Amino acid sequence: MTNREHGLSDGDSGSQRPWAVMAEGAKPVKLGPYLAEAFEASEVTLDVFSMTTETLAKRVSDLKDRFIQENVPPPRSIKARLMLPDCDSPMLTVPRGGGGEGDPGVRQRLKAILRGHAVMFREALFELQRCDPAPEVDVEVRVVPCSPQMKLYILNRSLALQGFYVVDVGRIPLPPGREEVRIYDAYGTGATLFPYRAAAAAKTAGSGQRDIVQECQAFFDSYWNHQATGVDF
Repeated sequence: MTNREHGLSDGDSGSQRPWAVMAEGAKPVKLGPYLAEAFEASEVTLDVFSMTTETLAKRVSDLKDRFIQENVPPPRSIKARLMLPDCDSPMLTVPRGGGGEGDPGVRQRLKAILRGHAVMFREALFELQRCDPAPEVDVEVRVVPCSPQMKLYILNRSLALQGFYVVDVGRIPLPPGREEVRIYDAYGTGATLFPYRAAAAAKTAGSGQRDIVQECQAFFDSYWNHQATGVDF
C-alpha cells in the first residue's frame, strides 16, 4: 500500500500524520455490493444514520430473499442500530414548508415514511430466522432531534459509506384533501456514496493512529449514547 493510497503525499509518513484514510479519492459506489459483502461475515453489525433508511431497507430485503430462496446459510448473528430524525423535534430543519415554516402535515408524512422503511428493514432481518440455522437478530431504533446532513453506513465496524443529502424544493400532496404543498426536502435516494475502509495501521495495537472509519464510529456512538432516544416501531 503506497502513501498516496493512504491519503498521504509521497513526502509524508504515517508518523507525521494521525490519519490513515484507505479510500481517499475512491470512486462513488452503490450500497448493495458492500452490504452483500458485509453479510458474508459470520457476525454482522450495521450502524446507520439516515433520513428514512429507504435504500437500506430495500437492499436488506433483497439479501433476505437470496438467503431464503437460494438456501444460503445466513450470518450467525446480525446486530443493527438505526438512528433516524425525531419528526416531533422543533430542531428538524428538513423537511419544512416552502416558506421555511414547520408544517405538522409535512412532519407526519416523514414519520410515516421512515416508520414504514424501518419496519420493512426490521422484518426482513427477522425473516432470516426462518433459515437453518437461524441467526441471532437484534435491531434497535433510536431518534435524534435533528435532520441528518449526510447518510452514514458503518458495516462490521470496518467499512464506512458516506453520502450527503441535497436540500431542494419540491411539491408533495398532503391529506386529507391531497392538496399539493411546496416544501424543502432532503433527497438521498441514489445519493453518491464514498467508501472508507479501516486502515491496517490503525488496527495495530499501540500504533496511536486513527482512521476515518474509527472517527465515523466515534461520531455515531456519541450521538447514539448522548443524543438519541429509543422509539418503538
